[in-house]
Parts: sequence; C-alpha cells; structure tokens
Amino acid sequence: MKDPDTGKRIRRNRPESEWLKYNDESRRIISDETFKKAQRRARDAANPDERLKCGGKPKYLLSGLLKCKDCGSNYILTSSTGYQCSGNVGGACANNVRVRRDVAEAKILDPVRNELLAPERVDRMAREIEARFEERVQELSEKSTPAEIQALDARIERLHERLSAGDPDLEPDELQLAIGVAQRKRRELVEAQPEARHSAKIIAALPKAAEIYRQQIERGLDDNPREANKARVILKELLGPIQMCPGPDGSLWAEFYARPAALLKQAVGTSVGSDGSGGVICAVPTVPKRVRLK
Repeated sequence: MKDPDTGKRIRRNRPESEWLKYNDESRRIISDETFKKAQRRARDAANPDERLKCGGKPKYLLSGLLKCKDCGSNYILTSSTGYQCSGNVGGACANNVRVRRDVAEAKILDPVRNELLAPERVDRMAREIEARFEERVQELSEKSTPAEIQALDARIERLHERLSAGDPDLEPDELQLAIGVAQRKRRELVEAQPEARHSAKIIAALPKAAEIYRQQIERGLDDNPREANKARVILKELLGPIQMCPGPDGSLWAEFYARPAALLKQAVGTSVGSDGSGGVICAVPTVPKRVRLK
C-alpha cells in the first residue's frame, strides 16, 4: 500500500486468512517421493556419521573397511568381483585403480592369519604380557609389600647367610629345604596378589581368544552377511582403517596397523587401551603393515 502523506509504498504482511492458494500440478518437476529422497540424502551427506556414507548394507568381509588414501572415500564394490574408490566413481578422485575382492581378502587376511593370530605369535605375546606383569608386580612390591612377604624375604636372606657361613645346628641340605619352603610360600603369596591373578587370567584366555577370532574371520569369508558383519568388527579392532594407496605405476597397496593388543578385549572383556589391562597394553605395540594388492 502507499502512504498518502509521503507517497512511499509500505509493505505489510497480509493475514493468512486472506491468502489465495492454488496448486498448479503442471509446473511440478519431480514427485513428492523423489523430493523426500533428495532431502534425506542431503541430510545424510551433512551428517558426520561415517556409517551413513558407506552405501548399502555391507555384505562382504572388507566392505566399509577400505579407505582411499587420496580422498578418504570408501572403496566400494562396483561389480560383484571388484572394489573401486567411490570418489573416483563420482568423478571427485583421480584414483582409478581397482582390485578384485578375492585378491584383497586373501592378501590382507594373510598377515592376520599367519602372524597376528598364529599360535606361535599368541604364545610370544603371552610371554611378553607375563614379563610385563612380573615387572608390574615387582614395582608394586617395592612400594607396598605385604608384611608376610617382607618377613619371608628376611627369613630367606638369613637362611642364605647361615648356609654360606655354615650352621652348627642345621645341615646344608636342611637349610636348602628350609629355603625352598620359604620361597614356595613367598611365591604363593605373590601369585595371590590381584596383578598376578589378572596376568594368569589373560595368559590363559589369549589362545582361546585368538582361535575365536580366527574361526569368525573364516566364517566371514563364506558370503554370509551376518557372519561377515561379525568378522568385520573383529578386523576393525585388529587392523583399524585400511588405507588403499595407489602407486605411480598403477599398483595398489593396503596400509594398516596390526594391533595384537585387540586380543585383550576378547580375552578379558575390556576395550583396547583401558586401564583394565594393568598397563600391559604398552608392552604389546602395534605393527605397521604394507601389502601389495595389485
């Protein structure tokens, strides 16, 4: 409307009750259903949750675990047999190196089977954990040794001195027997400490944990989506994200970190890096791996 005094036009909102509405279907470009799908896709793209950017439901063992190192996009199945960078599929990444699914599974899982979960590697890790816990128990003993253990340490030291100097009352074999009895008693008391019990629990559970992981990974290769999903969780803990790195010569490399400490989660029911390991996580380092796929 125009102000009669100033001659300027003034804009005022008309009440909705006075609005005139008309739906012209002839001007429609897309259907309501397509519009809603586009809006949902835009919301998913803006959401930081990576699970919404992985395409459909993962079906195979490595689906959702392979990342292009050039652009950070997932490597996805572009056919029934091969993986390719999804960024390249969409034209946003120059990495066009593809890899067969069976080749990727075989070469990435080989170090998992033959190194990370191999019985000899698990045994070696158990010994490393045992050594670490012994150091830990020794550290705690020096800070706050129970009175009974202190008394046994003093008795063992006195018996050794009498054995060295000669004792008029006891024969050497009797002194040796007394030393052995005191040492056994001391060992029983030390093993009863919480740290030692925790060590024994982990060492006993590690081989079983490794076998459970091995079996689940093998079942995940049988093209069963449910089993593959379970195995995928295990691989994510053992390897973390798997970077797919294209080479200048057309080669393709998989880079990841083998994390033996992930077995502790299965062994003692604690997450990797938690304090429930008694500090033993630090004694089991991650190992960088680089595997040529193509």
